[in-house]
Amino acid sequence: MYQREVPEQLLLTFALILIFGDLIKLIWGVQNRRIFLPIEPVEVFDSYINPYFFVIIAAGCGVAAGLWWFLHRTRYGKIVRAAVYSREMVSALGIRIPTIYAGVFGLGVGIAAFSAGVFLPIVPIGLGLDMDLIVQCFAVVVIGGFGSILGTFVASIIVGIVYSFSIFIWPGGALAVIFLILVAVLIWRPWGLFGTEMRY
Repeated sequence: MYQREVPEQLLLTFALILIFGDLIKLIWGVQNRRIFLPIEPVEVFDSYINPYFFVIIAAGCGVAAGLWWFLHRTRYGKIVRAAVYSREMVSALGIRIPTIYAGVFGLGVGIAAFSAGVFLPIVPIGLGLDMDLIVQCFAVVVIGGFGSILGTFVASIIVGIVYSFSIFIWPGGALAVIFLILVAVLIWRPWGLFGTEMRY
């Protein structure tokens, strides 16, 4: 699929999500599952906050910093960045592009699994959560700009804050608000807030 166009890759991804979703229904049922941590909320400025939220923030910052270091300070990371801009040139140097892409895919799966494990104690895991997260992740990547770790980090904060406030103001349209921001950014800067404009 690496040689296919992006829309075809996205269609395959969504098809696999639907297939695995139905398999989960058959094997484990449709009941949500959750892990409860014995952590008492602490009072901060007359409000009670779960200390585990700070663990999630620290984990997110750590993953973002580690990913930036990997892409900018390691040989493999530099090859990955070069392959994004010019697969033909990297292939001409004798580097196998499918192997590079497979490694990046494995890294992405690992980060996703780690994120799910960190996220599990505060959000019930069940069917439908995958689609909600994919929509938000897609918005974060597009708003921040493809290939920009800093852009993804900033966009995730923006989307998270807007989504949280939208739930209180308009619970049924929180995702719609995110898409409105996404459309506005695409009209203003099609390459994202921190992305690089590509000229052909």
